[in-house]
Amino acid sequence: MDTVTQVVLGTAIAEGCFRRKLGKKSLFFGAFCGWFPDSDVLLHSFGTWESMVSHRAETHSLICLPLFALPLAWLGHRWGKKGQWAQWYHLAFWAVVTHPLLDSFTSYGTQLFAPFSDTRVAWDGVGIIDLIYTLPLIYVSWQAFRKQSDRARSQKHARWALMATTVYLAFGLALSQRAIQHSTARFKAEGFEPVAVKANPSLLFSFLRRVAARDADGNLMATSYSPFMRNSTIVRHTPPKIPELQAILESEEGQIFSWFNEGFYSVHLDDQQLTLVDARYGFQSDPWNSPFSATVDLRAWPEDRLTLKQRPKLDVGAEFSLGWRRMWGLSN
Repeated sequence: MDTVTQVVLGTAIAEGCFRRKLGKKSLFFGAFCGWFPDSDVLLHSFGTWESMVSHRAETHSLICLPLFALPLAWLGHRWGKKGQWAQWYHLAFWAVVTHPLLDSFTSYGTQLFAPFSDTRVAWDGVGIIDLIYTLPLIYVSWQAFRKQSDRARSQKHARWALMATTVYLAFGLALSQRAIQHSTARFKAEGFEPVAVKANPSLLFSFLRRVAARDADGNLMATSYSPFMRNSTIVRHTPPKIPELQAILESEEGQIFSWFNEGFYSVHLDDQQLTLVDARYGFQSDPWNSPFSATVDLRAWPEDRLTLKQRPKLDVGAEFSLGWRRMWGLSN
């Protein structure tokens, strides 16, 4: 999820479970450890094939992070000057480990078992920005740093917030499964037999899911689902027949792109410009456009390689309006 959420989650863990013995510095330490797994963004340029592979890898691994927590605990113990090293390790462990676990509830994908496996775990339970999840953690973090706060009450609120947000994650999983079941039945009623279905929580719209399905021939169907919506519009995509497509997908860049989107990609051809789009994501106003895409000029292939495309321009106001209306069932 977003950096703010990870930081306040680490702060809430420190306030709810460790501050009484480790003091106020544990709040800063918990916030830093909550951010720490995202330090991998400092090691590569954003928007490159390398970043697509490296982000959410070893620094998000449940195998590596318990080891990273060792020097972090040593630093925390030396700086905090309270409590025992084991208590600082306990705080560091939970703050760093909950980061990739929370990331795994999004659709982006997290390599929880790197470097031994590059499997991307994506449970599709919550969007990368979800205010219902984040705001309670922001509140208890603000309360924790207030000088006038009742310490016992603040710690109690932090624990309640941690429990409530965990329950909310479970609710998100259940909602995504309901979206898959409901939409799959609709797809089959249209004569479409999916071999894989994904329900992607929408950015900012907590109850809205984009459901994408792929059949054995690479054809796609997509729709929106909300518990307040009856039946949203279904859109189809049939990829054009392009002789070079298989070779492009088998290239190093093509394999990375397919691995990243789990085989959910749409194919578009415009005047010999081939574009592959991550079909798990899609804008409200343009269902076959997303933040993740790659292009190549077929006239220059294979000398020119598949390259990541800059994020497309977007009418933010129109997107927000349509997403809000769809979430509450006011628009299909």
